[in-house]
Amino acid sequence: AEELAGPAPSPPPALETTLLPPVLLPVGGLHIARDGINTPTNSGQQSPMAGSATSAHLAPTDFNCAGVVHENVFYFEGRQRRRIYEDVELHALMLTLILALLITPRRGLLDSRYCDQYPLMRHQRNIPYLLSAHLNHGANSGVLPWLFQQAETIGKIGGFRVLKLLCETAMHRWMYTNWMRVAGGQFGTVYRCTAQLSEDGAVAVKQIPKQSSIQDRCVFFDVFSEVVCLDTVRFEGHVCQLLDYGADETGYWLLVKGY
Repeated sequence: AEELAGPAPSPPPALETTLLPPVLLPVGGLHIARDGINTPTNSGQQSPMAGSATSAHLAPTDFNCAGVVHENVFYFEGRQRRRIYEDVELHALMLTLILALLITPRRGLLDSRYCDQYPLMRHQRNIPYLLSAHLNHGANSGVLPWLFQQAETIGKIGGFRVLKLLCETAMHRWMYTNWMRVAGGQFGTVYRCTAQLSEDGAVAVKQIPKQSSIQDRCVFFDVFSEVVCLDTVRFEGHVCQLLDYGADETGYWLLVKGY
């Protein structure tokens, strides 16, 4: 009977092995496999905390030419074996599916089944960390316009918020000049700067450093929750008015009206 039945079917491959390239698996120094170090988004603008954060991330053991070349070769070899990268629209559809699973359908909040503040303790994949590295790699820049367009079909603003906080190219840093540090703490630094397109010109920017390793606490989880709260009570009296939010290569940005 066992011979007639044949061998048991193999289980389907995991999501991260079919879509995400091998370089996006939890390895050290992942952030250095990008197009640039200071301004990988080619904006030419660097936040005040970029210098300290970048130097902290690029330890001598992480940043070496051989390691960067090895990671990129490993990455592109993986891309060649995955046919999903041959079709930009299919690639965008798979990423849209991941975004739809990350957020709840009614309120647009992060789904606890896929996102958690401490994913390692709950034996979960740190999906926002992997997805951020995937979207911000130079080889995947062509899929971003498709992804932003298809994210609108999810139905809730949650998908758009996730993209804003994951895609570094979605933050228009050129608008802000004349930076002045106001205060800093364990979870972030507050600056006062001038916005070129605002009426009075003064805005406050809270910058929160990104996690440096996939094993660390998921900073994205906390920032997303704060964005949802501020965005929900926007235009209400006696509350800080959230103007914009996003991310760069070093951390997350929360921009509120200057008072």
